[in-house]
Amino acid sequence: MGVFEKTFKFDRSFLKKLFNKDLIFSKLRERSRNLKRNERISKASPEIKQIFEKGYLKLSWREVFGENISQSKLYKEMKGECNELNFEDSCKYKSDKTFYLAKKYTKGSSIVDGALLRFIHSTNIDKILSQYFLENYRLIYADYWLSKFHNKQRVGSQLWHCDPEDPIMLKIFVYFQDVTEKNGATEIIQQTQVEGSKCFRTWHKKKLSGGYIENKELKRKFPDYKKYIFKAEGKEGDIFFIDTTALHRGGYGIDERRIANISFVSMDCQTPPAWRSIYC
Repeated sequence: MGVFEKTFKFDRSFLKKLFNKDLIFSKLRERSRNLKRNERISKASPEIKQIFEKGYLKLSWREVFGENISQSKLYKEMKGECNELNFEDSCKYKSDKTFYLAKKYTKGSSIVDGALLRFIHSTNIDKILSQYFLENYRLIYADYWLSKFHNKQRVGSQLWHCDPEDPIMLKIFVYFQDVTEKNGATEIIQQTQVEGSKCFRTWHKKKLSGGYIENKELKRKFPDYKKYIFKAEGKEGDIFFIDTTALHRGGYGIDERRIANISFVSMDCQTPPAWRSIYC
């Protein structure tokens, strides 16, 4: 073997990967993906347009389902399912927030709570999601959450971040009690969502989230960000629709909070569902 061969010998698999046409085209498709923002906005109601503008929408249960929570069988059943959740029986999941957040479902398990599933597949929710996604959406996550106070520093998703699964996302929070700053209302920095007027991270990057962001780093990149913070405070029965490609962080309060947390993405999303609906 000559000096040249000894010096420049390399693994042939590198060339196969470099000239893999399927891989090349998938990358090009990812970069050129059309998010259809203008079409989605033109067909949206004034309420849905607020999500495109600010990154969130707040509606009461009555505005979505046409009845008060005191009259709603669905709401009462969902609240009952959520109230079954406690820290002793919380599912065992791998995360840095297990000490303050209880959940029902582990990754890959089937959702068996009937009221939660009926909410997800209701025509009332579909009407809103179909407008936002142009009928091109699917469920990626659903669970009940119970959070409690801890006296440590903010940890994990209690720090500013963007959700990375898809450039077109919508997360739904259903409140089973009044939620204020005292029991940890979620915070969102308005207009920082993908294609928002103050978009923080553009799409097609592999990791849209880029990890958690410290306040000092955020202030350096976005000096007046505090003016755009919205705290998702609401009454029992309120439903929030939040584009979590925007910068947001989980609540950090001194009282417990019970909510339903449900996430939808576009059908073009490459991330597989973390949880399974028995309806699917």
